[in-house]
Amino acid sequence: TSISYIITVTNHGPSDVTGANFTDDMSSLPLSNISWTVIYEGGVSGYSESSGNRISDLLNLPVESSISYLVDADLDSDATGDIINDATVTVPEGVSDSDGNNNSASKTLTSDLQSDLKITKIANVTNTSPGKSISYLINVTNKGPSAVSGATVTDDMSGLPLSNITWFAEGTGSPTFNPTGTGSILETVTMPVDSYILYNVTATILSSSITADFTNTATASVPDGVTDTDTSNDSADAVITLSPVADRSEEHTSELQSLRHLVCR
Repeated sequence: TSISYIITVTNHGPSDVTGANFTDDMSSLPLSNISWTVIYEGGVSGYSESSGNRISDLLNLPVESSISYLVDADLDSDATGDIINDATVTVPEGVSDSDGNNNSASKTLTSDLQSDLKITKIANVTNTSPGKSISYLINVTNKGPSAVSGATVTDDMSGLPLSNITWFAEGTGSPTFNPTGTGSILETVTMPVDSYILYNVTATILSSSITADFTNTATASVPDGVTDTDTSNDSADAVITLSPVADRSEEHTSELQSLRHLVCR
């Protein structure tokens, strides 16, 4: 998330000031890619236009002159709570400040963790028979804007007509997760922005299964303290239709027809 500050320094007089010390130290704030430009009027000099986590300029300010610093930065994806930015200006030695109460200014931003976890799920078949093997691919993505620690990925397969359930996982973008497991998936994961975890699940349909549809649902949920900006993509279903075991001669004929079609293309 990008944020911006505008900081204005003005000399109300009655004397010109040479070497006023303006400082805005942002080194302890959860900000990156900090840069600033200036707009001024009245002959101000001594300013900088640069980048970094600290502004420290010795300003020359004629009477009734002013300068505004336009600061842009990126908020760290794991930032949370109050973020307080203080800026100060002080007169040099030998100069009296007629009002020291307006020499500093503070801006507080409250950062709430927000993220969009998205989950998709597909099966390698939509229609099969008892006793056959099936596989699922489950993809979990953090679309940001905040990193998430303690997200939950769940795929409860305990009530499904499946046996020999095993799975493995791989990730991109430095998420943390368990790489392998058996049975249902109930995982607590950490997901940086734009990272994803791909689960590959394999199982065998029980040979005694009735011929009916069954649905496997996977979900991804953010932990307490994080707002999910789109809950419509937090779950995904894969529906399998079970049919009677096909006659092997019919399957063989179908396979030959498929191969003939591929060869003749």
